[in-house]
Amino acid sequence: PSECSPAEPFPPVWRLAQLTHIARYASKGAAKGSGTRGGGGKHKAAGARGGKDAAGAAADDEESVVEFDITPFASEMSGAVDHFRHELSGIRTGRASPGLLEAVTVHAPSHGSHVPLRALGTVVARSPQLLVVEVYSKDDAEHVATAIRDSPLKLQARVEGGEVLVEVPRMTLEMVQRMVRLAAQEAESARAAVRRVRHRALEAARRATGGDDQQRRREQQVQATTDQYVREVDTALKDKEKALKELH
Repeated sequence: PSECSPAEPFPPVWRLAQLTHIARYASKGAAKGSGTRGGGGKHKAAGARGGKDAAGAAADDEESVVEFDITPFASEMSGAVDHFRHELSGIRTGRASPGLLEAVTVHAPSHGSHVPLRALGTVVARSPQLLVVEVYSKDDAEHVATAIRDSPLKLQARVEGGEVLVEVPRMTLEMVQRMVRLAAQEAESARAAVRRVRHRALEAARRATGGDDQQRRREQQVQATTDQYVREVDTALKDKEKALKELH
């Protein structure tokens, strides 16, 4: 039979209640489905963000890796030892050595300023007690002689035949002892320079990434390099002291 007859233009009350219940159920289902889809989207978005965060963390890890290289520090230590040897060459041993005049600078008007002696001539040892500066220009000879006499070496220099003759007197015992002390002071300065480089090398090693074992190996490498160059300083000092003491 028809649920609604022409005589009854509206459905009966029980049918209205049934239709209302169906509509409410459908509305809840749609809302639930929408929430599920929305939740899935949120999960996907969160997953995407998580992936980006993980990638960013990996990139940060790569950027934060700090390596340690002993080479530049070893080079600095070597430079300190080379400077020490250069200073030793200027300490008198009583013998005529061309290196004795290496640190002398000359005021040469023809060159406009002070220049190293080696730029104006060649130094040769003619005998154990005589150095000769063979100047490139005779006009510079007197300036070279004056510079040698006024230098801390306090050597006698004179011009003869366009050359500069430099007498190197034998050293007294007092002079030898003074030179030995001076060499020891220079050696201590060199050791201090090496130790300063060691301090900076250890700081760099500790900033480098890695575990405890790697850290210990780096520190051992720094110490071994330091010991090597300190030994070179000690060896150079002993050789100089021996050369000085042989004079008496």
